[in-house]
Amino acid sequence: MNERYAQTDELASLACAIEKLESDTVISYGDLLFRSYVLRDLVENKADFSVVVDSSPTDASNRTVRDFAYCSRGDDRGLFGTQVLLKRVVSRADTRPEGTVDGEPQGRWIGMLNVSRQGLVKLKTVLGALRARPDFDALDMPALLNALIAAGAAIEVLYVHGHWRGVNDLEDFRRAVDFAHGQTPFGSAPDTAPTESNT
Repeated sequence: MNERYAQTDELASLACAIEKLESDTVISYGDLLFRSYVLRDLVENKADFSVVVDSSPTDASNRTVRDFAYCSRGDDRGLFGTQVLLKRVVSRADTRPEGTVDGEPQGRWIGMLNVSRQGLVKLKTVLGALRARPDFDALDMPALLNALIAAGAAIEVLYVHGHWRGVNDLEDFRRAVDFAHGQTPFGSAPDTAPTESNT
């Protein structure tokens, strides 16, 4: 329980639970809806750290969009069996990381991080170092991912193309209801991307 929730950002809440984590762990934003295969593929990944990145185009008019992911390679049909690594996550679209070639992200981190038991050792060390910073209360999850990368962690990327939704405002909530009701029961037709209606 983060008793100072109203005064802190995401990492302060994670820090309240970090010492209780002892085995393979998925850390996720609490406002996510996603198709079951997204989580299944993530937990089946054998890397110490892995994340889900959505390579779908982003609607520029959506002001709530965040967590832009810069990766070692973009999403394409030739990726099967090819390792893709996260290079950096930027919280807002207008803050580009240094050293990017074209300045365009390869997608958006959807807010899911898988950490192995071995990876937890590094995660706790890095989070401990971040806690010593005077601005720790203002740090978000992208700050943790970037600190892990700076500490030498290889964070594998699993690409998806839609099939998830975050809920950040009332319009997102309306679309999330449509998304949830559009879920096909297990054993029926395969998952398909949710469709957007202009009506």
